[in-house]
Amino acid sequence: MNDPSVAAAVVTTPPILRLRRGLVVEHAPGALRVTSMATREVIEYAVDDHVVDLLACLDGTLDRGGVHRRLQEAGHLVSLGVVDAVLAVLRGDGLLATGPDAAGADPRRTAQLRFLDELASLHPAPGRDAASLQASLVASRVVVLGVGGAGSTVVAALARAGVGEIVVVDADVVEVSNLDRQPLFDTDDVGSHKVVAAAARVATVDPAVRVVPVPLHVRGPADLDPLLDGVDLVVSCADQPSVAAASGWVADAAWPRGLPHIVGGAYGSALGVPGFTVVPGSTACWWCARSAATGPDDDPSWQAALVTPRGGTISAVTGLVGNMTAWEALRVLLGLPLGFSDRLLELDLMTMQWHETSVSRRRSCPCAGGASAPVPPPA
Repeated sequence: MNDPSVAAAVVTTPPILRLRRGLVVEHAPGALRVTSMATREVIEYAVDDHVVDLLACLDGTLDRGGVHRRLQEAGHLVSLGVVDAVLAVLRGDGLLATGPDAAGADPRRTAQLRFLDELASLHPAPGRDAASLQASLVASRVVVLGVGGAGSTVVAALARAGVGEIVVVDADVVEVSNLDRQPLFDTDDVGSHKVVAAAARVATVDPAVRVVPVPLHVRGPADLDPLLDGVDLVVSCADQPSVAAASGWVADAAWPRGLPHIVGGAYGSALGVPGFTVVPGSTACWWCARSAATGPDDDPSWQAALVTPRGGTISAVTGLVGNMTAWEALRVLLGLPLGFSDRLLELDLMTMQWHETSVSRRRSCPCAGGASAPVPPPA
């Protein structure tokens, strides 16, 4: 930071300056080390003594002129150009926050706004700060198909994040057997439509979040189509008649609209599979994912003879898969890098190791610019 070539740099700084959250700053004679607790990235600098005091001034209360004055009051006779040079390095290394501190703007989401502030700093873009990210969630509309173990977790997480409107679609009623793993329901809800009980529960958490209950038995993409106007994202958590069938219906309804969708999540006694994310025009589609998952039939002499009933699950597993899917949904809504696109991920819940299958775009598929309509893989 004491490189004279940097001193002439001209930077544009915000009126109020502050360091990113979650930084650990350590000082040794002539050296400075900054560790990001969010990324574990460590940056070391050779510095003069005034730099340590300068960093202490970046607490969100001073502009560049105020920082310069405070340094001079502390006996550091440095020019404003030197202050600008240090700020230029900090900004270039992503150590300055990108916007005003919005942590106190909404007491309901103090911790979340601090989190969004860090995201905005880690993934800077024009106009992106904690307040703008939260505003984008409030303006979002999401459809969630299936309000079971994973689906109810997704709805709860999106509602607590402040997503403005959530359309929940499910024909089932709450049963006693649901209560061990579906966090939106309790004993008073038994016998009620799941979607109605979900709306009532969300209202007790945040009345500003609108939940639209749709007690509908979906039997194909045509049933979903009327629900998708003005929607930003569809999340499929349905497992009837199967995860694959429900995911295909969502893909067939959402893909022609250019509507992002998350499909294909599942869980079992020892395996967690978060949903596969599709952003039409940017990622591989669900049918390419299905093709990658099934693969070619190397030996057609093998035929299915018996499939035993599916195993059970437990709240910790459904919650894990549901929350991973909800986090991916929030990344879609916030315009952040995605984690579950162009690859299928399976988490071995015993070893906590991931198995990854890459998903490439088939040349015959619309996601690769080929055909004009979704192309399912061969049966």
